[in-house]
Amino acid sequence: QMRAEETQQAQRELSRKEQQQAHIRSDRCDGMRDVIALKRKREAELNAKEIEALRSLERTYNDVCISR
Repeated sequence: QMRAEETQQAQRELSRKEQQQAHIRSDRCDGMRDVIALKRKREAELNAKEIEALRSLERTYNDVCISR
């Protein structure tokens, strides 16, 4: 059975890991958003394969970054 001190320490560690993961996800989302913005600006110049890649990235962005 864990003592109160050990429980608090475990909760702090979990909180730190959750914050770290949120920060990593935030950085990843910022990067995806930048790429999407750049590709959308020149969407008229993209070929079909590049447009499909853009749509795929947009779906991933929506799933990972918007649906939090």
